[in-house]
Amino acid sequence: MQVESILSAVRGQTKMLAGLVEQVTRWELEGGEMRVYFPRDRSSLAEMLEGTRDMMERLRGIASQVMGQPLRVCVKLDAAAAGTGPATLRRTGSADLRAKFERDPVVRAMLERFGGEIRDVRRRDED
Repeated sequence: MQVESILSAVRGQTKMLAGLVEQVTRWELEGGEMRVYFPRDRSSLAEMLEGTRDMMERLRGIASQVMGQPLRVCVKLDAAAAGTGPATLRRTGSADLRAKFERDPVVRAMLERFGGEIRDVRRRDED
Protein backbone atom coordinates (compact mmCIF):
# COMPACT_ATOMS: atom_id res chain seq x y z
CA MET A 1 0.00 0.00 0.00
CA GLN A 2 1.15 3.56 -0.61
CA VAL A 3 1.23 4.64 3.02
CA GLU A 4 3.92 7.29 2.53
CA SER A 5 1.90 8.90 -0.28
CA ILE A 6 -1.18 9.01 1.93
CA LEU A 7 0.81 10.45 4.86
CA SER A 8 2.40 13.06 2.61
CA ALA A 9 -0.97 14.16 1.26
CA VAL A 10 -2.41 14.35 4.79
CA ARG A 11 0.55 16.41 6.01
CA GLY A 12 -0.06 18.85 3.16
CA GLN A 13 -3.67 19.44 4.21
CA THR A 14 -4.00 19.44 7.99
CA LYS A 15 -1.58 19.21 10.89
CA MET A 16 -4.16 17.83 13.30
CA LEU A 17 -5.04 14.87 11.08
CA ALA A 18 -1.36 14.35 10.25
CA GLY A 19 -0.54 14.17 13.95
CA LEU A 20 -3.12 11.45 14.42
CA VAL A 21 -2.32 9.27 11.41
CA GLU A 22 1.39 9.39 12.15
CA GLN A 23 0.56 7.33 15.27
CA VAL A 24 -0.93 4.52 13.15
CA THR A 25 1.13 1.33 13.56
CA ARG A 26 -0.41 -0.73 10.76
CA TRP A 27 -2.33 -0.05 7.55
CA GLU A 28 -4.36 -2.75 5.79
CA LEU A 29 -6.21 -2.60 2.51
CA GLU A 30 -8.73 -5.27 1.65
CA GLY A 31 -11.17 -4.71 -1.16
CA GLY A 32 -12.71 -1.29 -0.68
CA GLU A 33 -11.79 -1.04 2.99
CA MET A 34 -8.69 0.51 4.48
CA ARG A 35 -8.06 -0.31 8.14
CA VAL A 36 -5.76 1.85 10.25
CA TYR A 37 -4.51 0.42 13.54
CA PHE A 38 -3.49 2.40 16.59
CA PRO A 39 -1.57 0.88 19.51
CA ARG A 40 -3.77 0.13 22.53
CA ASP A 41 -1.96 2.72 24.63
CA ARG A 42 -3.05 5.38 22.12
CA SER A 43 -6.72 4.41 22.06
CA SER A 44 -7.70 8.00 22.87
CA LEU A 45 -6.18 9.08 19.54
CA ALA A 46 -8.09 6.36 17.73
CA GLU A 47 -11.29 7.54 19.39
CA MET A 48 -10.53 11.14 18.51
CA LEU A 49 -10.06 10.29 14.83
CA GLU A 50 -13.05 7.99 14.68
CA GLY A 51 -15.25 10.47 16.51
CA THR A 52 -14.46 13.41 14.23
CA ARG A 53 -16.49 13.10 11.06
CA ASP A 54 -14.55 15.84 9.25
CA MET A 55 -11.16 14.18 9.85
CA MET A 56 -12.48 10.73 8.89
CA GLU A 57 -13.92 12.18 5.69
CA ARG A 58 -10.64 13.92 4.86
CA LEU A 59 -8.66 10.73 5.46
CA ARG A 60 -11.12 8.73 3.37
CA GLY A 61 -10.92 11.25 0.53
CA ILE A 62 -7.13 11.38 0.55
CA ALA A 63 -6.75 7.59 0.76
CA SER A 64 -9.29 7.10 -2.04
CA GLN A 65 -7.50 9.60 -4.23
CA VAL A 66 -4.03 8.12 -3.62
CA MET A 67 -5.22 4.53 -4.08
CA GLY A 68 -7.34 5.38 -7.13
CA GLN A 69 -10.51 3.75 -5.81
CA PRO A 70 -13.28 4.67 -3.39
CA LEU A 71 -12.41 3.43 0.08
CA ARG A 72 -14.09 3.04 3.41
CA VAL A 73 -11.79 3.85 6.36
CA CYS A 74 -12.02 1.89 9.61
CA VAL A 75 -10.12 2.73 12.79
CA LYS A 76 -9.01 -0.25 14.89
CA LEU A 77 -6.85 -0.93 17.92
CA ASP A 78 -3.81 -3.09 17.26
CA ALA A 79 -4.12 -6.25 19.35
CA ALA A 80 -0.40 -6.94 18.85
CA ALA A 81 0.42 -3.79 20.80
CA ALA A 82 -1.66 -4.82 23.84
CA GLY A 83 -0.24 -5.77 27.22
CA THR A 84 3.22 -5.57 28.65
CA GLY A 85 6.05 -8.05 28.98
CA PRO A 86 8.43 -10.00 26.74
CA ALA A 87 5.78 -11.04 24.19
CA THR A 88 4.84 -7.40 23.68
CA LEU A 89 8.46 -6.45 23.24
CA ARG A 90 8.88 -9.13 20.61
CA ARG A 91 5.76 -7.99 18.74
CA THR A 92 6.81 -4.36 18.98
CA GLY A 93 10.19 -5.35 17.58
CA SER A 94 8.44 -7.05 14.67
CA ALA A 95 6.31 -3.96 14.11
CA ASP A 96 9.45 -1.82 14.09
CA LEU A 97 11.13 -4.25 11.70
CA ARG A 98 8.08 -4.21 9.45
CA ALA A 99 8.04 -0.40 9.46
CA LYS A 100 11.71 -0.42 8.52
CA PHE A 101 11.02 -2.64 5.50
CA GLU A 102 7.98 -0.58 4.50
CA ARG A 103 10.17 2.54 4.40
CA ASP A 104 12.98 0.84 2.46
CA PRO A 105 13.00 2.27 -1.11
CA VAL A 106 14.01 -1.03 -2.74
CA VAL A 107 11.28 -2.98 -0.94
CA ARG A 108 8.69 -0.30 -1.75
CA ALA A 109 9.70 -0.32 -5.41
CA MET A 110 9.34 -4.10 -5.61
CA LEU A 111 5.98 -4.05 -3.83
CA GLU A 112 4.67 -1.36 -6.18
CA ARG A 113 6.08 -3.01 -9.29
CA PHE A 114 4.68 -6.46 -8.53
CA GLY A 115 1.59 -5.36 -6.61
CA GLY A 116 2.70 -7.11 -3.43
CA GLU A 117 2.20 -6.43 0.23
CA ILE A 118 4.07 -7.21 3.41
CA ARG A 119 1.96 -9.53 5.51
CA ASP A 120 4.34 -10.64 8.23
CA VAL A 121 7.88 -9.84 9.29
CA ARG A 122 9.77 -12.05 11.73
CA ARG A 123 13.35 -12.29 12.87
CA ARG A 124 15.13 -15.54 12.07
CA ASP A 125 15.13 -16.58 15.73
CA GLU A 126 11.28 -16.35 15.85
CA ASP A 127 10.73 -19.17 13.31
